[in-house]
Amino acid sequence: MITLLRGILPQAFPVLTKPDKWTRKHQSGISKCERDPSRGGHFAEKKRKGETEVSVKQKATDIYLKASHAYEKKLGDLLFQYFVANRAKLGIQQVIWNKQASLGESIGPYPRTKARKEECDAKETPWDKISCLHQDHLHVEFDRVEGDKDHSCMLRYIVAKIKDALGGQTA
Repeated sequence: MITLLRGILPQAFPVLTKPDKWTRKHQSGISKCERDPSRGGHFAEKKRKGETEVSVKQKATDIYLKASHAYEKKLGDLLFQYFVANRAKLGIQQVIWNKQASLGESIGPYPRTKARKEECDAKETPWDKISCLHQDHLHVEFDRVEGDKDHSCMLRYIVAKIKDALGGQTA
């Protein structure tokens, strides 16, 4: 699914053709799925739950948009809305954008936990705080199995709906 996003979204929305913030070499504003989170994109293999290590079968990507730019915020808001509304059809588990998060169909403020909020508030640079609050990227997590399926028809449908909502507006 990440490969589909990296192919379809930049064609529809040229603002997503800028290099990603991590490597500056990918000519896409969408991160690859990498095992090294410092390079952008994510691949979650194991997480700790108390004393137990739990296998997590999901992967995620970041779509680099800035909530401080009107067009990019509108595009991010629409992607968030359509990804949440069609999460089951796209294999999406969670979407985070601009201080809001969806886990399943539930949408609420982000960060959800007091510890994460304190972590974001403690960031020393404005850039780090903006990134922590997901105001410079839309984060999308996929179920590992569903996220590997071809959902290109649904993604193209969503792109058409977003383009209609934007009314021809571009960056």
